[in-house]
Amino acid sequence: VELDGGSHTLEVGVAGEWVKLADINIALQPRRFDTPPDMRPMDARFGGLARLAGYRLEPEALAPGQPLTVTLYWRVEGSTRESYHVTVQLMANGEKLAQHDGPPAGGTRPTTSWLPGEIVVDTHTIIVPADLLQGQYAILVAIYRDDERLPVGPDTDFVLLPVLR
Repeated sequence: VELDGGSHTLEVGVAGEWVKLADINIALQPRRFDTPPDMRPMDARFGGLARLAGYRLEPEALAPGQPLTVTLYWRVEGSTRESYHVTVQLMANGEKLAQHDGPPAGGTRPTTSWLPGEIVVDTHTIIVPADLLQGQYAILVAIYRDDERLPVGPDTDFVLLPVLR
């Protein structure tokens, strides 16, 4: 059942009698169809569901012990009835140092609600380890359900985003 945003009444009918259960309010997230000019462009296709059109890191460079906010911009290519999660992992030499997993946009934009052509803004925050040394780091991004990731290419199921330290 798809409902428009706004106030609705939830009722149940039994043997021709209707009983009001609750009044509910559905708040819809605004949809966008353009990418912001200040993102770093990308073009990585995740299965037939979406392309990672770009991303933004705040701050631009890693700061030990501080949060790193990774904003992903997904250009939706297909619809799905499956609810996928996104993983964002801080990596160094193939080792995971920190991560955040969850449904897109903190659960406010599940993949079951995505419309082809729209841009979904998906923000994840990870805490950079306090003992992080100078070096080369990357952010691994993948979309998954259960233990299966969507393919990004013939031999991979994730992308790596460069990050400065």
